[in-house]
Amino acid sequence: MKLDWMWHTEQTDEGTCISLTFNSTVNLLPEVAGLIGPASHGADLTFGEFRAAAAAMSLYDKYHSENDLLALCASLYRPASGGKGRPVRVPFDTDRLPEFMRSASAIEPYLRWGIYAWFAYFCHYLYTGTFLMDGQEVCFAPIFARAPSTDEGQSDGIGLNSILYSVAESGVFGTASDIEHTPVLRVMLKLLYDKQQIDRLSKRNKK
Repeated sequence: MKLDWMWHTEQTDEGTCISLTFNSTVNLLPEVAGLIGPASHGADLTFGEFRAAAAAMSLYDKYHSENDLLALCASLYRPASGGKGRPVRVPFDTDRLPEFMRSASAIEPYLRWGIYAWFAYFCHYLYTGTFLMDGQEVCFAPIFARAPSTDEGQSDGIGLNSILYSVAESGVFGTASDIEHTPVLRVMLKLLYDKQQIDRLSKRNKK
């Protein structure tokens, strides 16, 4: 298996220029080294594993540590749980990340880049694209439109820790621990609803 199609290579006066051309939320690597990855379009991606993977990606982009890239892969690709039917990943648990990283160390380095490419584009699409949820098209871009610049502990301009505790405070999905196991798209839908409610109240007060 090769991932040459994910990249564009061009010779310039400065040397070889390699750019990422992958632009799909379809996960073309559903299973790697016996580990199960997330479903296409982030359909089964929980908020907890998304938060862990986003933090690892942010660190990798900043320091280029292979350990951070491995942590990103381990957050998304885990052993299959027992049971019949389509294999699913064991639930994500931050405390088990070192264990998951040991399992993910079997993933070939070039496949780790493929996982990085998918997740990086998924994050971009989450902040800019449109998802089909319950038969309706939903765009989460308004949530991030006025987010502060990226700092440590934030991902692409929004603090995921802040999201965790603000949503937990509402009690819609339960405790902070419950939210970690809630689909990330559902959490984002809650944030979008709250923003729309605030915008409506703001417009009403300005009249």
